[in-house]
Amino acid sequence: MSMIELKKINKIYKTGDSETTVFRDFDLNIEEGSMTAIMGKSGSGKTTLLNILAGIDYPDSGEYLFDGNPVVLNKTSDGVKFRRNKIGMIVQHFALINEYSAFENVEMGLWESGLSSSEQKKKALEVMERLGIAGLKTKSPLVLSGGEKQRVAIARAIVCSPRIILADEPTGALDSDTENEILQILKDLNQNGSTIVVVTHDQEVASICSRTIILEKH
Repeated sequence: MSMIELKKINKIYKTGDSETTVFRDFDLNIEEGSMTAIMGKSGSGKTTLLNILAGIDYPDSGEYLFDGNPVVLNKTSDGVKFRRNKIGMIVQHFALINEYSAFENVEMGLWESGLSSSEQKKKALEVMERLGIAGLKTKSPLVLSGGEKQRVAIARAIVCSPRIILADEPTGALDSDTENEILQILKDLNQNGSTIVVVTHDQEVASICSRTIILEKH
């Protein structure tokens, strides 16, 4: 069953008198429970596609369906509501807040959940234990290794039990050993039912996915 459908999506960026076409009548289906790699040269629209799927950026025209229902986003708050409990995001450089502990960074993923403070803390600790990082909960991101930071970022992304995980170059800032650890986490999440879309330039990352989509630059 398709969780996500994009139909005839068009996206053009305008800078002064110039225009850059990113997508022209672009179609995409993401099946529930799948793990999909998005590849392509720089400027082909990989990150733009993730941002459209996340409701951070909007197509100029076309239709976006989630579980068969049209996604209509007119303002930033619409995107926040859309992402809540649906979408978890993982980025290359972690996007952790250094002034917060690892635990507080994970707990951030539940700020819009409507859960009580005690429920948020319980769930954040549970997901950190699941990823083997409960021992890092009081530490600042400043003292964590790259792999530890990415585990915290993954915990933050999955703490709200999202329907789909969107990952933008999740291993791009990691060494090869740590990359293998993070890939195993992503595989385990997928095998436990998470739908995952990952943007990557790394063929090894793509090789763990059930499907690879190559974006062509217009």
